[in-house]
Amino acid sequence: MGMRELSKLKEELFNVDPTAAPDSILANVVGALARAGFPAPRSLPDAAALASAAPHTLFVWLEHSNADALVFAVPSAVIRDVLGTALSTLDGRTLGSPGDGNVAQWAAMVRVACAIGMEGTAQATWEHLVEGFADDFEDTSALPSQAECDELHNDWLPYFAGTTSSPQNVDLLAQRFDRVAVFAHAV
Repeated sequence: MGMRELSKLKEELFNVDPTAAPDSILANVVGALARAGFPAPRSLPDAAALASAAPHTLFVWLEHSNADALVFAVPSAVIRDVLGTALSTLDGRTLGSPGDGNVAQWAAMVRVACAIGMEGTAQATWEHLVEGFADDFEDTSALPSQAECDELHNDWLPYFAGTTSSPQNVDLLAQRFDRVAVFAHAV
């Protein structure tokens, strides 16, 4: 996928109406991902099954460095319990380096990046974003520990559907989505 397709995917996912009927949301999500090269699930639940299903959040991390997207279908309760504070801290912010925000915002971004394994593994992500930038902050006590990053990553692994370049478990996308969260990591 090229940068143009990545931008198009971001635009389409931002335009998914969370107040629409669950089957409409699912069709829009699956369609946007399919146009980006991500295969559709083998089967989709009907409207009645979707209406009674537990809500999920489609979480997409757009990685500009390699023009790819990491795709997760996470139960909304897991997001609220595990990363709710981090996501609300980041809402609408652009963080490319610690200087773009405060330590709480950087810590929130690190938690999200560790959950998804931005650098391939939680350890590599922690080393890059915590150890690599620790000198940029006077007080690093708000930054997550490596153990916390490992736990976040392990908690999110079961919800990883794959990347647009390497889909792994596309059937995870056959869910009732009540939210679409898109984050872009531009370098």
